[in-house]
Amino acid sequence: MRDFRKAIRKGYDIVHVFSFVASGGLLEDTNGVTLLGSELIDECCKRDVKLLWIANGNESNEYVNGFKVAGKPLNLIMTLNRNGTNFAEFLDKLVSRVAVGQTLPAAWTAPAPQADGPWQEKLPSCIFFAGRADAKLLA
Repeated sequence: MRDFRKAIRKGYDIVHVFSFVASGGLLEDTNGVTLLGSELIDECCKRDVKLLWIANGNESNEYVNGFKVAGKPLNLIMTLNRNGTNFAEFLDKLVSRVAVGQTLPAAWTAPAPQADGPWQEKLPSCIFFAGRADAKLLA
């Protein structure tokens, strides 16, 4: 976790994490060092990160308990279920739209309409918090 925090301090627009989230919202590295999700959010906000994406499937309760993001200037995507290869396809569609200047909320709703329909079967299950809805991430 120390190296991870050091890397975030270098300044990135996107922090993409593939990690299990343990009880209480803790991320743990291979050495057993932990970082609370809310601490990660605070670190990202201090460094002007525009998007934090937890890409590994985790339980919603662990996100709710450990990732306190309300009122924070950060877009946060928390993956519940990657849904197999559908995750990569969704990521490609989202990044393609963001790369041409769409904001994350606009880019999100194009491949993931916010209504029930057959397209839901081809999407990963994620929670998206748009705490920086106007942020643009250009390639």
